[in-house]
Amino acid sequence: MRDFTFNNPTKYVLGVDSVRGSLGKELKNHGFSKPMLHFGSGSIKANGAYDDVVGSLQEAGIEWVEAGGQKPNPRVEICRECIKQYKAEGCDVIVAVGGGSIVDSAKCIAVGVNLEEGEDVWGVWAGTTTATSGAPIFVVLTLSATASEMNNGAVITNMALKQKYAYGDSFNMPVVSFVDPKYQVTLPKWQTVNGAVDTITHLTEFAFMAASATAKDGLPNTSLHMIEALIKSQIENCDALLEDPTNIARRADFAWAATCGLNQMTDCMLGGGDWCVHMLEHAMSAVSFNLSHGAGLGVVLPGYLRFCDKVAKGEVTRPEGRPQPECLKEFLARYCKNVFGADSVEDAITAWKAILARWGHPTNMSEIFAVYDDIKDTNMDETLDQMTDITVGRGFTGQLLFPCKEEVRQIYELAK
Repeated sequence: MRDFTFNNPTKYVLGVDSVRGSLGKELKNHGFSKPMLHFGSGSIKANGAYDDVVGSLQEAGIEWVEAGGQKPNPRVEICRECIKQYKAEGCDVIVAVGGGSIVDSAKCIAVGVNLEEGEDVWGVWAGTTTATSGAPIFVVLTLSATASEMNNGAVITNMALKQKYAYGDSFNMPVVSFVDPKYQVTLPKWQTVNGAVDTITHLTEFAFMAASATAKDGLPNTSLHMIEALIKSQIENCDALLEDPTNIARRADFAWAATCGLNQMTDCMLGGGDWCVHMLEHAMSAVSFNLSHGAGLGVVLPGYLRFCDKVAKGEVTRPEGRPQPECLKEFLARYCKNVFGADSVEDAITAWKAILARWGHPTNMSEIFAVYDDIKDTNMDETLDQMTDITVGRGFTGQLLFPCKEEVRQIYELAK
């Protein structure tokens, strides 16, 4: 067994009209008087979130400043400008209004404003600068996927260096997060699908770590039951929302499942997540800036499942010192059966790809390369070599198996 301590300090408020009724009051109750509203391209003005936020601030008598323009796969270049603005305007809190990219960006800004003069916030994400605190963050969520509204992690892209890194610390936990499902009824189909795929992959990355249990202890049953139920729930939610995008009850259920996918609860008794699939996808979207996180995750997962299956069956010779999980074969059999009703890894992959196809999502690496303009005309093998170098260059390729360079390249190949 693994000992654990569970402590999530974020106040989570899910409800229709919760933002208009409570945001301003919560800010005042915490003593904040000048928030920076941080958002992206302006979709918040179409879905009603902006009007609710501004209305709540006005009713509470709170002045604010605005910092928009952040992109998907949030860019440190934009964060740097927002850091300057936050300081110049004398803000005392960030209100992130948007999806996971905006919340992650807000966390980067929050860290940056508390650094010493002359220190670059990218250094924190690259591991060359140490942060010890961050500005407070409130969240108004408009897209459920990453659970950034209730965790400390943030993934940031450096366009100039073509790097994409994750970072998190306890001071990056949002103070209060508002989740009003009505903002999500107008989401494009692909964003709902990517949110579901992101959630399912988060949960699966945690589930993989069950394989690290000793044969004596066996698989952690409660944690796996929770994960399996959440995955199946999110598949059902996505199916239902593609039929009726305006179903508020389903939107709320989808949002809560997405939050539970990475709010530390499913981490318990597993010792964290594996994150191999995420590391490989981060390299993909570092090369293809237009690639959505969910799209990359969905096609890498089968490649990693196949690699795990080969390791479990003894079909690959691993480098000396690399992990050989005792319960990998047992875990794969359980995961495939309980999540997909499958008797083998290949049957589970077939079931997963059928779900992706039903949702209009790419099912393999070849389809990814055919869709995204910035990699469409590249040589796939050369680009996969580049992605492999980026993945390995970070020094971490996954907690469960910690694949070496040749194995990372093999996983990409198995995802074709």
